[in-house]
Amino acid sequence: TVEKLATSLQKGDVVLTNIGKQSSNNIAEYFSDRSNNINKKIETWNKENIIPKDQIDISDEITNFIDTDANEEISTNEFSEAISSGNISIGKTISINPESIKIAPNRLEERFGRETVGLIKKFDKTPIGPYPKPYVCDIKNEVIENTFLIKDLECSNIFDKKPYQLARELFDIPRVKNNPELKAKISNFANAISSNDKSALISIQNILERNPKISDEDLKKVFDKLTTMLSSTYDPKVGNTKDLVISALHDISSPSNISQEEIGTCVGTSVQIQLAIRNPVEYINMLDTLAKKQNYTTITGHIIPPNFSFENEGIGTNKDTKRTISSKIIVGK
Repeated sequence: TVEKLATSLQKGDVVLTNIGKQSSNNIAEYFSDRSNNINKKIETWNKENIIPKDQIDISDEITNFIDTDANEEISTNEFSEAISSGNISIGKTISINPESIKIAPNRLEERFGRETVGLIKKFDKTPIGPYPKPYVCDIKNEVIENTFLIKDLECSNIFDKKPYQLARELFDIPRVKNNPELKAKISNFANAISSNDKSALISIQNILERNPKISDEDLKKVFDKLTTMLSSTYDPKVGNTKDLVISALHDISSPSNISQEEIGTCVGTSVQIQLAIRNPVEYINMLDTLAKKQNYTTITGHIIPPNFSFENEGIGTNKDTKRTISSKIIVGK
């Protein structure tokens, strides 16, 4: 009976592999029906409790092995083919048959190249929260109407994705794939950020897709500068260098998402947004210089002194404006 077979599979007494195509189709359909979506990843089947959690082991290696079109999803046909061909076995665990793995093509390397696959694998599966200051949905086009279009971060399902998924999507963007020099600059930066920093990966995607578009040449300068900033030394009052760099990346990837928060700096914040939109290279150069408490000379020759009036925020009776560090440094009070 089905019950006896299921029990035997869970105990490891029975293993299904290299069976007829009709039978493997039925098994694949069984899993798909219970995942509520034919293209659900195998790992979601575990959440549906189809097989007890302690009796199944679906690793990235198995997922990638079965995913013959490398689209990061397992179709019923792909799963069925893996069973009928004998490439995987279903029993106490779902596992790759040793002889099959020896001759299996590395589909990720074929698709992305060895170095990029190594970088993608750096990003683990532990999601962290979104950008430290959550932005509400209705901020989307409020600051400068019809000037800049951004993804609606907080109202989308983008933060449900895992870091390695975002990394794969990033290196699958045609603008990155088709420009080796730009890809190298982005890779250098991605190598330097934390392995679970979803907010940075999302901002990198946004900066590539933002409107008005940033030219490829300026993007190379941007990522060179951001990578350098990660290892730079700033005034101690700036705080964590990584927070400064990620807030800078956020600002130029989604300028209309910049907020003055709980302080009357609407004029300064508007100028900040316009600079991030129109000249992102100068924006991060200015931020980098001012954060070192040095005067910045603009492209027009105007000298802007650093303004560290924010350093007393949250001390004693002074209000904490809750702005990002980049906004505090560029706008001051």
